[in-house]
Amino acid sequence: KMENIAGYSIVFKLKDDKLIAGDTSSSLDIAARVKESLTKADQGNTQRDVTGHDITFSTSGVMQLLETEEKQVSLDAEDLMELALLKGSAAKIPFVYTRGSMKSYKGIMIITSYNETTDAEGNATYSLNCSVSGELTLVTE
Repeated sequence: KMENIAGYSIVFKLKDDKLIAGDTSSSLDIAARVKESLTKADQGNTQRDVTGHDITFSTSGVMQLLETEEKQVSLDAEDLMELALLKGSAAKIPFVYTRGSMKSYKGIMIITSYNETTDAEGNATYSLNCSVSGELTLVTE
């Protein structure tokens, strides 16, 4: 029997295994980096090899400010802005991507863009776009 995966069970944890407060949606994109070659022995047929992957993800949600005890387990709007402004090696942030009760993957990411949206009627929202630096590896612990 096939079982659906609930969207709320897929989470990103950043920096010391913390959830992102107010997270309402996220996406993960994996694109193969392909090298093409053509030799006489290939008789005109292009050969393709995967040399790596470009991995990006984004998350968005309602901006929240947390109390001190909540900040021990989650990153709030202030934390996200601080992370987005990091430079150099400090901008390489460890993360874990977990799909419900299934396997988890870990890697190092950089924040490529951060956006805050506000209006007079609703909640302020954020969106965070990230790119993986290096490989995404299966957590085997």
